[in-house]
Amino acid sequence: MRDRLVEAVMDRLRRHVDTGDTGVILSQDALLEVHELLAPGTGFDLVASYAAGSLHWLRYKALPPGGGGEDLAATLRLFAAVEAAAPRFIPDPDQRPKTPEPIRLILECRDDE
Repeated sequence: MRDRLVEAVMDRLRRHVDTGDTGVILSQDALLEVHELLAPGTGFDLVASYAAGSLHWLRYKALPPGGGGEDLAATLRLFAAVEAAAPRFIPDPDQRPKTPEPIRLILECRDDE
């Protein structure tokens, strides 16, 4: 089940990047898949969190200015968890998932406070 959901979200990300179709990331089905993937009781999963954070980030970027606050908040929460957990799961920094640059900078600023 989890693998199917991760693949569905990753497929949406690929289709959006390949075609520019925002419908695949802005649809209600996309949100339902992410919510199901991150449902309470599923535990932390690095790949699932990265996929969900990526979807929220692309949604935030696709929405008009002033919209997408919830997506940005979810992006920050998910990528913060990925950044914190990645060293335990993937010792080689070059092999770790890449956090989008603007999100990485925000997370670094939050760490400096």
